[in-house]
Amino acid sequence: MTDKKDIKVFDDTSKMTYTLLDEKSRVDDLETKLKTLYQTPHSDMVYLNMYDHSISQENCRKLFIYEDNALKQLLLFKYEGNESSVTILNTSFTISSLEIKYISNVIFYEFSTVGKVIFQTLFLDCTGKIEMTVYEKTLYDAIMDLPASMDVYMKSLGTQTRKHVKYYQNRIQKDFPGFNISFQEGEDIKSGQIARIVDMNRDRMKSKGKKSGIDEIQQEYIYQYAQINGMLCLCTVDEEIIGGTINTIIGEHAYLHVIAHDNQYNKYNTGQVALVNTVQYLIGKNVKHFHLFWGEYDYKYRFLCKNHDLYDITVYRKKGAYMIGKTSIGIRVFGKSLKSSVRKRLENNKTLKKVYRKACKLFIK
Repeated sequence: MTDKKDIKVFDDTSKMTYTLLDEKSRVDDLETKLKTLYQTPHSDMVYLNMYDHSISQENCRKLFIYEDNALKQLLLFKYEGNESSVTILNTSFTISSLEIKYISNVIFYEFSTVGKVIFQTLFLDCTGKIEMTVYEKTLYDAIMDLPASMDVYMKSLGTQTRKHVKYYQNRIQKDFPGFNISFQEGEDIKSGQIARIVDMNRDRMKSKGKKSGIDEIQQEYIYQYAQINGMLCLCTVDEEIIGGTINTIIGEHAYLHVIAHDNQYNKYNTGQVALVNTVQYLIGKNVKHFHLFWGEYDYKYRFLCKNHDLYDITVYRKKGAYMIGKTSIGIRVFGKSLKSSVRKRLENNKTLKKVYRKACKLFIK
């Protein structure tokens, strides 16, 4: 255990102090601290452990960063004694330039073998870049900032979107008297409800010539985590689920993991109906930010999402390693850009697009 709350590592970050705990040091309320501080599943110990069973209190070092004695960051990482790099395990939170610099230098100070510190998938609150640091824009999160009332939200939508929202919900209710919308949270969520929504998502993806990224193992993880922090919106006709969303709620933030509807109800835009009712429910729960994650879908922007970039950040101890890392990442970014450009050209060609979709339907089962 290292407790250096009174030691100033750098003059320009003199308000920051830290406490470093090793694997043997247990923090009784660690999960609560992580949830309260970050309000995201990607920095929740339970969620991290589901996807990587080696991530636990017993296997991780805990770095507490304070500013004016207030906890600002709580970072998890592994170091067994001779590693040349350290990767911060929790992700999807906001970090400042000064925090990146301070955290990196604390790790360099504590562990002499470490030559680089890697932060993954973070929001940047930066006023300037740091020396010997490489930034790579990797993903984005489409975030919907929710107002205090559904009435305000509806008035903020475009005229056509607002018209369609009312039309489709009224139409399905008229055509199916047994149509109903309900919500489930936590332990009330059933495994079969998760399975039904995921199956509809797979069918929808297949009909578009794509393959769902949710396998049986991930489906089980979704169910397990839903039992703790989950919320379902269920659209049913005579108690049969025909559409819905799977979400996580932590504090003032909610996260959309899966949205889907039965292909037989395409003309009713059931997925859109589920999304709008999910928004209404979240506003009622005083949620302020609804995260729809990455993936280019027009509906996200019709329903007022804005993209927030996510970055991978690597801080180097020595200039030589920094130059090699910067060159390597630069080549990778160029390759991604070239691939994206070629794909867009193919997608804009209607003939090639049809051939591509037919090929996908043949090979994706």
